[in-house]
Amino acid sequence: MTRGAAACVSERRRARRTPAMAAPSPPPPPAAAAPSDQPDAAAVFADAEARCVPALLHGLAAGWPALSRWAGPAGLAHLAATAGDAQVQAMYSPTSTFYGDIQRHESVRCSLRELLNLAPPPQQDAAAAAVEEQGEGEQRGRGGGAAAAPPPHLYLAQQSLRDPGLAPLLRDVPTPAVLQGKPLSSVNLWFSSRPSRSGLHYDPHHGLLVVASGRKAATLLPPGAALGLSPRPLGGEAANHSGVDFDAPDAAEAHPAYGHALRAALRVSLGPGDALFIPEGWWHQIDSDGMTLAVNFWWTSPLSAALQAAPPHQQQYLLRQLLAATGAEAAELLLRGVPPWRPPPQRPEREPAEPGGGGGKRRRLDGGAAGGAAGPGPQHARGEGAAPLELDAFEAAALEELVALGEAAAAGLQQREEPLESPEPPLEPLLELPPEPPLEPPLEPPPPPYAGAACAADGADAAGPCRLLAAGPAWWAREASAQRQLLLAALGGSAAAALGLGARLSQLLNALTPRQALRVLWVAAGDAPAALAAALAHGLTPAAAHLLTQRLEDGDAAFGGDGDGGDGATADGGEPPLGFGRAAFYGRLWGAVPDSAGVLVALVGGKAALVGAAARACAAAHAGDAGGGAPPAPAPAARAAVNRPMALTMRAQAGACTGSVARGSRARAVVCKAQKADFSKAAAAVVATSLLAGSAQALSYDDLQGLTYLQVKGTGIANTCPVIEAGSTNLKDLKAGTYKFDKFCMEPTSFTVKEDSQFKDGRTEFVKTKLMTRLTYTLDQMSGTVKVDGSGNVELKETDGIDYAPVTVQLPGGERVPFLFTVKSLDAKGTLDAFGGEFVVPSYRGSSFLDPKGRGASTGYDNAVALPARSDDEELAKENAKSAASSKGSAVFSVAKVDPATGEIAGVFESIQPSDTDLGAKAPKDIKITGLWYAQLKQ
Repeated sequence: MTRGAAACVSERRRARRTPAMAAPSPPPPPAAAAPSDQPDAAAVFADAEARCVPALLHGLAAGWPALSRWAGPAGLAHLAATAGDAQVQAMYSPTSTFYGDIQRHESVRCSLRELLNLAPPPQQDAAAAAVEEQGEGEQRGRGGGAAAAPPPHLYLAQQSLRDPGLAPLLRDVPTPAVLQGKPLSSVNLWFSSRPSRSGLHYDPHHGLLVVASGRKAATLLPPGAALGLSPRPLGGEAANHSGVDFDAPDAAEAHPAYGHALRAALRVSLGPGDALFIPEGWWHQIDSDGMTLAVNFWWTSPLSAALQAAPPHQQQYLLRQLLAATGAEAAELLLRGVPPWRPPPQRPEREPAEPGGGGGKRRRLDGGAAGGAAGPGPQHARGEGAAPLELDAFEAAALEELVALGEAAAAGLQQREEPLESPEPPLEPLLELPPEPPLEPPLEPPPPPYAGAACAADGADAAGPCRLLAAGPAWWAREASAQRQLLLAALGGSAAAALGLGARLSQLLNALTPRQALRVLWVAAGDAPAALAAALAHGLTPAAAHLLTQRLEDGDAAFGGDGDGGDGATADGGEPPLGFGRAAFYGRLWGAVPDSAGVLVALVGGKAALVGAAARACAAAHAGDAGGGAPPAPAPAARAAVNRPMALTMRAQAGACTGSVARGSRARAVVCKAQKADFSKAAAAVVATSLLAGSAQALSYDDLQGLTYLQVKGTGIANTCPVIEAGSTNLKDLKAGTYKFDKFCMEPTSFTVKEDSQFKDGRTEFVKTKLMTRLTYTLDQMSGTVKVDGSGNVELKETDGIDYAPVTVQLPGGERVPFLFTVKSLDAKGTLDAFGGEFVVPSYRGSSFLDPKGRGASTGYDNAVALPARSDDEELAKENAKSAASSKGSAVFSVAKVDPATGEIAGVFESIQPSDTDLGAKAPKDIKITGLWYAQLKQ
């Protein structure tokens, strides 16, 4: 690792250092709204900071000079003229997604001017966009057919504007008025020249992100979502990042809890002048749409400042307090998810209730009541002169359920457990929570209290809506539901069952209010003491113990006064009297239970067990014991970009870039020309540097020839192209002449499919896919001719070989896309830096293929046998008229290394071709394939 890369890592670790003790605290109650109908940004921001929830401050920086000075090509020129010589530390990635750990990106030390030069001019940018939109891979240039290689993925993140070279830019981005007086720890510049995605992470500071140019889309998750995000290990590199490869098409499949976390996601779009307040601890992932410039402000919250100032010897105490509070809150969430018990629809042994539920007929079940649920209890349990107590229909049914549970326990029968399903069962009225939201939240969250109000923008007359993004009971109910599912997933099914979250007694207690619980227990202690004693002695699971403790503690208010007023005690709030006092109730309850001391121990121990299990599940997730320790393994084809450090230094004056990469156990140097004025060549150089590292298993041609079948079997080596052992990166070493080439090999490293963009502008983009084919997609042993003249111009024609391979990929939504990867009859022209041309794409299926209805192009039926009369219908025409016609694709190649002694040549390629049409029945999709190529030349 170079000193520049090491400095970048050191700086990044310093910036990400989190306080020793930091945990979320319950949000304070909502601040009172300002009397005005149009609260300004300061009111919204102060409320959001106090409650520690995100807020959108639309147009907060509408008066910034940067909005005009940094926009478009003139804006880039302004930045270069103002701070172009400043040295910056950018990130390089082989994809548009930038993860936080150093294993997934490389540091690039360069000047700001050199970085800005990678942003293509408007006409070149438009041409590149047209190429992607139309699926054409070549642009006209020198040689009559030269094509542009894809530009590199470089991202400037967290670059301090307080550095001497960048400090002049602070004049364009004055500190917003809402931050006046805040102890700002840093002001950072963020720049992306192309669409990009940041890794999913949280910051140990409060932050305000302000967009100066372009557009960004933010996805935010509350701190509690960490249980589903597999946080990277504490004390490790990038500990504030998620271990979930969120950009993978099967992310939710590989991490089931990640899908639960998304239920509480908030999404918002930001344009120039918009600001987003991101509280500390909130997970967020940012998408940049094209070229974007943004500035963010970080400051330490009072909570973090207090925790950082705590003496070290108090940290264990603080940790215990936080675990206790976290466990108690988590236990409450779990209990709220216990399915409430409901009485059976018909109970013939009791009189039916009248309409109105609780207002139905009442039955006397105490003292002189006829037909009690059980025989009379002991004399001391009934009390002398006790007035009979009438239970409503629901309470009477609950009493019968409690007695049945006790009798079953006394008979030695095991309680029936109700399985906890995910997603949760339908929410009952007693829980007073909305139904589960869909997994994918809308782009804009539901309107919070400030929606539609206007906030004054700093230094501008314009005003726009400002609002909290996590406000109102609906969102908090959704967040609690997601958190409950994450806790259940963290505990596991067996642990949840052991806690009794699905036990019948837990469901019964969860269905009763504290007042109802007191009345049912009072009658049970008098009429069925043996059943009550058995239920409490053998049925108190941790969940049931916690619920019963809650009902008894919350029921104290129902006694009224000091609670010892006897049968005439009146409840607070004007409700009818219970008919008994606190002393009488507990005397009767514990008098009916022979082992009252054992029940008390079970109550206390059960509550502690539930809180302890919930606290351990939360702590394990944060400590990296819940599957979040190791980063996801990269695909074999992409190991070159993630497994080896790469030092890349750009020198504008020298006009060249130098990279050092490793492949397998060998280190190889790659030097590529990158003239500042030629964006295409610079882009090709950086991409070639990254991809030439190849897969970790790649070997030279001689090494491959020396392997036996058993050495190759099952290793994936057969699906790789050879690498050049020695050779030169000086392309002039390749002498002019006419060559025959063979052993032409093309090894894909990525497959993307053009789909609709996630942004609202209606554009399309190439999205990542999941490979569904075995490792048999490399083209090999192809041959043809190639001409090279003294100026470096090249003409290549492919004529024979294994020049097609069936491949199937899967889109993020689950759709599978088959296609025939090929370069059949390739005719490419250009220069050694970039040459390209068209090739033939044969039909994925042959003309003799028969569909499920027996139809084919050269054989089979002409139409579906069951629908001969509709054979000419327009909707069936494509299904009936099969076509095995070929189509066209295009490819761009770049030479990165040659070995004149052996005739070997290698580089990188990018091709765009159509997918399968099902013999003309459906429209094809554009497939983009990038990867490595290798060939041997002979004169």
